[in-house]
Amino acid sequence: MVKNNKGITLISLAVTIAVLSILITISVNSGYSSIKKVRAGRLVSYMTMVRAKSKLIYEDYQFKNTSLVGTKSDLPEISENEKSMIMNKYDISSDEFEKLNWYKWEKKDLKDQGFDENMLDGEECYYINYEYGEIISSESVENFYSLTGLNKIYEQS
Repeated sequence: MVKNNKGITLISLAVTIAVLSILITISVNSGYSSIKKVRAGRLVSYMTMVRAKSKLIYEDYQFKNTSLVGTKSDLPEISENEKSMIMNKYDISSDEFEKLNWYKWEKKDLKDQGFDENMLDGEECYYINYEYGEIISSESVENFYSLTGLNKIYEQS
């Protein structure tokens, strides 16, 4: 007498698990890429809004002799890649770059200018050069992103 088993075999179960694992990996990676792109897009839009406001502040400074917003600050060490993108965009030398005046905007400065202070998390801040309209974000202590660099990254993805 021959038994007629109608259950799932071990091989078909292993194949199913392998296929599901591949699909999950692809989904997680594409989801992570999407989240990364959304975060970069959000940061670009925040920095673009801050740039527009800083241009208005700089015009008032030049024509109405008002003060600039933020605390005059030295720019923290940024990557050579970010630095070279900025120097290339504005056609300035390394020596000229080092002489640029930067102003640090923190949550209080954003709020004073009518922005949502939640545009910055924790200890993040923006470094603004009014003369060229360049914005650098300190997403974390180790990571600094210029608006010029983020626009290039965002356009490529």
